[in-house]
Amino acid sequence: MRLGAVGELTGWAFDTKGRIIKGGTNARLTSIPPQVPAQALTIGAAVGAAKVAAIRAALKGRLINGLITDEATAVAILKP
Repeated sequence: MRLGAVGELTGWAFDTKGRIIKGGTNARLTSIPPQVPAQALTIGAAVGAAKVAAIRAALKGRLINGLITDEATAVAILKP
C-alpha cells in the first residue's frame, strides 16, 4: 500500500490505473505476472464498497475482462 497498491490479482499488486507495481511484495512473487491486457477470459469476483477502487483499477488497466459482483457494487463502480 505504501507503493500505491489498491488491489491485487493472484498476488500481484496494482495501482489505481491498473498497472502492476514495481517492487514491494511483487518483487518476491514466483508466479507469472498477469498478461496485460488480459487475452484469455479473466474474471474477477469481488463484492462491497471496500473493493470498488480495486475493481475499477483492474477494469481500467484491463487486468480483468469479466466481473462477478452484486448490484450495489456494480452501481458504485459505474459512479464517477
